[in-house]
Amino acid sequence: MFIQIFCSLVLFIALIFFVMKCGFFHPKGISPVTSIILFLAKCAGGFAMGFYYLNYAAGGDTLLFFKQSQLVTDLLFHDPVSYFKVLTGLGDQTKLSVFYESLMGWYTNDSLFNDSRTVIRLSSIFGIFSFGNYYFNVICFSFLAFTGTMGLYRFFSMNIERNFSILIAVVFLIPSCLFWTSGLGKEALALFALGMLLELVNRSLFEGLNKSRVTLIIVILYFFILIKIFLLLLLLPAIIAYVILNKSSRYNALTVFAICHFVFFVLMIFAGSVNPELDATELIYKKRYDFEAFSKTVPADTKSYLNLPEFTPDYKSIITATPAAFFTTLIHPWFSDAKKTESWMQLIENIVIISIILFSFLKIKRVNELLNKSVLIFCISYVITNFVLIGLTSPVLGAMVRYKALILPFLLMIPLIIISHSGQQNKIDTFEKQAT
Repeated sequence: MFIQIFCSLVLFIALIFFVMKCGFFHPKGISPVTSIILFLAKCAGGFAMGFYYLNYAAGGDTLLFFKQSQLVTDLLFHDPVSYFKVLTGLGDQTKLSVFYESLMGWYTNDSLFNDSRTVIRLSSIFGIFSFGNYYFNVICFSFLAFTGTMGLYRFFSMNIERNFSILIAVVFLIPSCLFWTSGLGKEALALFALGMLLELVNRSLFEGLNKSRVTLIIVILYFFILIKIFLLLLLLPAIIAYVILNKSSRYNALTVFAICHFVFFVLMIFAGSVNPELDATELIYKKRYDFEAFSKTVPADTKSYLNLPEFTPDYKSIITATPAAFFTTLIHPWFSDAKKTESWMQLIENIVIISIILFSFLKIKRVNELLNKSVLIFCISYVITNFVLIGLTSPVLGAMVRYKALILPFLLMIPLIIISHSGQQNKIDTFEKQAT
């Protein structure tokens, strides 16, 4: 017990020192002290998630990942060659089939939507130094999530000129995002990949590409594919449109984003026609079917079951269900879902977010100028595509809230950009009146 606590404290102090000294964590609007406070908040979110699952939710995925990673870590000490085969996936894997079958969550036919293996492998590396302490691994995952969140902040901060204090709250301090994306799980790694990819793309746009940035982008893309490839697939058309608009300002933002998403849609149809295993309609339908089957076998989850729009595995049916899917994700959790204390907390957060969005709509000025802001359309498109996919495939409220948490910073950036634009326009209008 002493060695576990000691190693965790050493890691914690070392990471605080690194955050304090590393310039990446001190972009405009964030001082070293503020950065440390935000890192502590991220760790607190990871600890809270772990404490909740370990004490009130029978462990959940986070404990499952940790226990399976311990089995992999133990392999290192009595069969190092096999350990590195498990870690890398390289070499002859046939002799490890029995070991793999003992790992819950290792085999899945749902690899397009997520891959538990990366979480288990990474946690097994941290487990070498944790001496079996779950919260040591949580600190490591919290740091990765914090790094990704900082990447998100750096991306957004280069696209707005004011309200950096509000931006900090939007990116770092949304309660659901702090809770669900800071612990030992896929969401922390997905947030790391998402934030770092956007930061690297933005940095390349403003400062130019070099070998190190190209290498890092390739590594992050590969990591993204291993964690949550669907998040990357939904992100790609938005990134391409964003890059085009930042390279040339003569194009209309809304038009470019619409064209990029249409081309992506056509490519999806083509991929499905060439290889039936890549048929997006079948994949979405299967994801929904698997989730519904799972929810019926777990009583704790059926209590939070949502009636999502029905559809069949064809594009016409899915497109018809799209509006209902989007609004289902947007409005939930709602009053009908508030059965427990945590549900009420999620409900209050959701009401506040929707209220902020509605308030920002009242502040809209010069719509044509606003709709030509690439970062605004980027956020709108990414929110819509993710919310639609979540609303089509996730009939369990707990899963919907967890998936939605990753997208909330993008959702709240929409009103922040609108209000910032409105404030800037008010200053311009005031100056013009004084000049005349």
